Amino acid sequence: MLDDLNSTEFAPSEPKSKAEIISMKLVRFFNPVTCRPKTNQPVQPCKAGGYINKTLCLQHECCTPSKPNIKFPCYIPFEDRPQKILRFFGIGIGGVMLVACFPFCFYIVEKSPCANPLRRTDSKEGSKEGSEESGSDGKESNDSQSESLLKEGRGN
Repeated sequence: MLDDLNSTEFAPSEPKSKAEIISMKLVRFFNPVTCRPKTNQPVQPCKAGGYINKTLCLQHECCTPSKPNIKFPCYIPFEDRPQKILRFFGIGIGGVMLVACFPFCFYIVEKSPCANPLRRTDSKEGSKEGSEESGSDGKESNDSQSESLLKEGRGN
């Protein structure tokens, strides 16, 4: 009896890896389908059979009719072009917005003392005390040092 259950359609399928599940979801996202046929659009029966019950039809990812004028009680869904266009458009706009934010992100990272080691200040106590004691004399000594460097550069 157990062998009969495994050979039926209702036996559980093999467990799938995360990569397979993600790829299937991506394929479904970028290839949307609808069960609403356009006017005078031909309807094809489901691969499992056009005359199966509603539960089996839905298990095989087919559609059941909502309008009485459709010939088959179970048919293949149609490609949803407008939904596909909107999804690609949304992904494109999101990508453009992401690329537009890059300069701001780089500017923030460049100005950050955590990410940019050239912006870090020495937190040594001696350097702070020395700069406080010198006051305005520190500026004058820096000016005299730069002047002496300029004179040396001219001499060469």
